[in-house]
Amino acid sequence: MTLVPKTIYEDLTSIRVLSLIENPLTRLPTDLGQMPKIEELRMNVHFTLVSPPSIVLSNNKQLGFLRALKQAEKTGVMNLIDFDLNVLPREIASR
Repeated sequence: MTLVPKTIYEDLTSIRVLSLIENPLTRLPTDLGQMPKIEELRMNVHFTLVSPPSIVLSNNKQLGFLRALKQAEKTGVMNLIDFDLNVLPREIASR
């Protein structure tokens, strides 16, 4: 499994735009959405991500999705409004 290194979202807290283009990632950690200043996450939609779902990525809603997952971890409530999902995400179905 290919992940984003923890140093990106734990130590580099001033990042506003993070480009992950041409990296063979399979999963984005929910903590990535908690970076205090991040506004934009640039990614290819041509490689296979396990998480978040490809429909979320193709609609450029990955930061919102990661933030919703992180919020669900804290509160136990998952809000999937406006993510254009046609199947239940793996993150929810496996819990």
